[in-house]
Amino acid sequence: SGTLLGISQDVIQLMPIWGLNGITKTLAGFSASYLNRWILAESNWARGILIGCVAFADHLANSLMIRVVSMGSPDLLPAGLWKAVLTGLGGTLFFHFYDRFKYPTRDYSRM
Repeated sequence: SGTLLGISQDVIQLMPIWGLNGITKTLAGFSASYLNRWILAESNWARGILIGCVAFADHLANSLMIRVVSMGSPDLLPAGLWKAVLTGLGGTLFFHFYDRFKYPTRDYSRM
């Protein structure tokens, strides 16, 4: 899914080389899955922080790959921090509602 979403982002942004976002998003998804095994992120805020850190790492990897192929010099820090904060908050909200839908609260007083 990271590859497909990354290539879609390349097409939408009209990047001259397709696949850079696909590679970084695939690596970000793999690293998030691997970190989820080692870091206990049960609360929504811990998940949001983890998602934000992975989004920041994805932005750094993408920016460095663009610099390597010398397609310009993107700003590393400000855009990456905004991306991490917004993605972390979006992930926090998503998992809050997802958990409420998947694990509804039960009323045991009527048993």
